[in-house]
Amino acid sequence: MIFAFHGDLAIIHKLTYRRRNHGNIQVRAYNEEGTMATPFDMVVLNNLDRYQLALDAIRRIPRLGDQIEEASAR
Repeated sequence: MIFAFHGDLAIIHKLTYRRRNHGNIQVRAYNEEGTMATPFDMVVLNNLDRYQLALDAIRRIPRLGDQIEEASAR
């Protein structure tokens, strides 16, 4: 399970990591550094764009393991 959360990732961690089987949870959230970036820049800088989320899913789904190199090359 991949959470793409537009907020503080600690909130999702608090809600999920006390539960069993939390090893299959990946949280992606904004990491604010006080920069004057556009919303698009923030998405890309924090690896929350659609490409990075899809690539993350491919890397984590065992049956798609043979497609990681092809997906990363694009």
